[in-house]
Amino acid sequence: MRVAVVGAGGIGSVFGGRLAAGGHDVWLVHRRREVVEALRRDGLRLESSDGEEHIAVQANETAAVAQALGVALPYTDPAARVRQHCQDVGASKPSMLQDMERGRPTEIDAINGAVVRAGARLGVPTPYNQALLLLVKARQEVSGRPV
Repeated sequence: MRVAVVGAGGIGSVFGGRLAAGGHDVWLVHRRREVVEALRRDGLRLESSDGEEHIAVQANETAAVAQALGVALPYTDPAARVRQHCQDVGASKPSMLQDMERGRPTEIDAINGAVVRAGARLGVPTPYNQALLLLVKARQEVSGRPV
């Protein structure tokens, strides 16, 4: 989808950047020439701790489901363990992203879908895992790729 964001200041740039990260063709429009020139010259880089917060919540939801299933995890802080794993693997590309880029079915149902289904069966809320499950499926559906 092609999107024009009129007003490429702080908020407009955030919206535009997030839409572009979601695969949309985005045009940022601003009335001041120097802003447009800076965007053309330097590009747009968004930094946020939101992703880390989502990872922590998903890790804790998953750990709550594991606990309800009677599974003892070998670590006390699930969010810290996931953050450490992300640091350990560095700038590698996750297999699920590789699958999406190649038009292959992802493991979303087998991973986050399993957490959501078990959580529902056990009465453990999993809204962040559910949101990720739905977002990945929606992205695959919109791109015409297998779910």
